[in-house]
Amino acid sequence: TVRAASLPDAWADLGALGATLSRMLAGVHLWTFRKPEPPLARAPRRLPGALPVRTPDGRVRTLEPEVETIAVEPGERRPDEPRAGGEPPLRVAVRLSRYRLSRSTVGRPIVTLHGYSAGGTTFAHPALDPGLAAFLAARGRDVWVADLRTSCGLPETAARPWRFEDVAWNDIPAIVEHVRRATGHDRVDVVAHCMGAVLLSMAVLRPPSHRGPWREALDALPDRLGRVVLTQGGPVLTFSPANRLRALVAARTRALFGEATWSMRASVPPTAADDLVDRLLAAMPYPDDADFRAENPLFGSAASTAWVRTRHRLDLLFAETFPMAPIERPVRDAIDDFFGAIHLETIAQTLRFALAHRAASADGIADPDREFRTDPAWLAERWRFETRHFVGARNGVLDPATVQRANAAFAGMPWFRAEVVEGYGHQDLLIGRDAGRFLERH
Repeated sequence: TVRAASLPDAWADLGALGATLSRMLAGVHLWTFRKPEPPLARAPRRLPGALPVRTPDGRVRTLEPEVETIAVEPGERRPDEPRAGGEPPLRVAVRLSRYRLSRSTVGRPIVTLHGYSAGGTTFAHPALDPGLAAFLAARGRDVWVADLRTSCGLPETAARPWRFEDVAWNDIPAIVEHVRRATGHDRVDVVAHCMGAVLLSMAVLRPPSHRGPWREALDALPDRLGRVVLTQGGPVLTFSPANRLRALVAARTRALFGEATWSMRASVPPTAADDLVDRLLAAMPYPDDADFRAENPLFGSAASTAWVRTRHRLDLLFAETFPMAPIERPVRDAIDDFFGAIHLETIAQTLRFALAHRAASADGIADPDREFRTDPAWLAERWRFETRHFVGARNGVLDPATVQRANAAFAGMPWFRAEVVEGYGHQDLLIGRDAGRFLERH
């Protein structure tokens, strides 16, 4: 316009530019200018409870979990010190929900480990058809669903500024030892998802110089694991490009705001700040048109999109955690049962993961004897158990190139095999409508 021959030509050029921008905005944001629906008013149920299990004779039985709580050491970062006002120190514990159809079970016990911001409901929730816990219990297995200190079902500890190694070196060995003693088995099988898989890897690959209350249990961990399934995360990682950016932003946000938490659920009713944040987040489109249509239906009840706020808050930090098309309505409506609050200090550690392409300490210790190792010699010495590692092809959190990196790291070790699973994203591998097909096949 500055080179236009006359003022009318300049105004015409500006009008054409405005029309172009209007068409772009209308195509992308026509519906998303509206305020997202508030979350459902019911309180989230973020701990595993009774599950419908289809027994071998075809009947559906409601299976109540046997619940146990185990106190664990807090680790080097200690938000458990005496608090203001004379309150007692924070008690750090993990929760185990045991599912079995009878006292006579088949094979070794199975422990499940959830990701960060999530909890045991990833594997055990009545809306899942089937969830992993019900799927395995129906086949006679003895299933122990763990809620780590970071579980969204344990609000007292979930959003504390833990280091991931504190969780890996205390919660993981405590769980394995407890299940071994309770069942009388020498080994346990493990299914670990996302950050749970990374935490298990951190426990197995603990630095040679590590000293701590569970040193002996960590030393013996490779001999106490039977078969292991890792979904998404693992000993080596390739973050998606979008997630590498998010990790950097999280690290900078932590430096700017210091001690801060991020809630995946808006207040009920939402505050003005919630509305502002959620309007902005909801205006960010997803690449799949089906997701846009699911979030902005032409017809439907207000409850039909009550999950939109939580979904966008989740994806702000973790990229596209799952496409909405494979998520059934009961799971969408229960989305706040699956995800909770996190601490920015903890999530910022993933920047080190992204840079190192593996688990890395929160403090960035330069001494190689105090860092995690994934060199062939250390992997061959420590990773001696049969492992299958699955990464969804449509994963928005971790790049499927993780598979190539993992298979290269474990070259010559036939007991470890990683593969890309076509047609799945990140979380829908376990909570989507096709989760049962994945479980049956793999």
